[in-house]
Amino acid sequence: MRILSPAIVFLLLFTACTNSQILICARVIDGDTIVLSNGEKVRLIGVDTPETKHSQKPVEYYGKEATAFTKKMVGGKVVKLKYDVQRRDEYDRLLAYVYLMNGTFLNAEIIKQQCIERVMAQYQQDQDAEKALQRLANSLTNKILHGPTIEMRKALKSDDQATIQFLKSLISPD
Repeated sequence: MRILSPAIVFLLLFTACTNSQILICARVIDGDTIVLSNGEKVRLIGVDTPETKHSQKPVEYYGKEATAFTKKMVGGKVVKLKYDVQRRDEYDRLLAYVYLMNGTFLNAEIIKQQCIERVMAQYQQDQDAEKALQRLANSLTNKILHGPTIEMRKALKSDDQATIQFLKSLISPD
């Protein structure tokens, strides 16, 4: 029989009384859906990654990479879930913001990773890095300012110039 440490017991009791929950990510289904140690499926709020497990669709471009990224971030790790107004989707999955115990906001990290991939793809297409970065920065800023949730806006908000500088540093580090 496995004995839980007093700290874990405290965390579990504490989170039972709040709008959050702490559990272990037992499995990653795809880039935006995980399974917890209690068997619950969780769909990440504000995140939409390419499909890899759809019964009527083939694996989509970057789907395997998105799944691998999420698996690397949370697979087998303790996570904290925070809920929004709507607790479940039409498939009865929990809808949540997922945080690692070090404070890393998984939903935002996945979106940042998707932006990096888009910049690299755009850069490879037209070789005009400045123009590609400006388009992405405008798109990202628009999504942040008009996105679906306050939580996501807090995590990702920045001005165009800061976004461009960050993305430039990824393409050509000094």
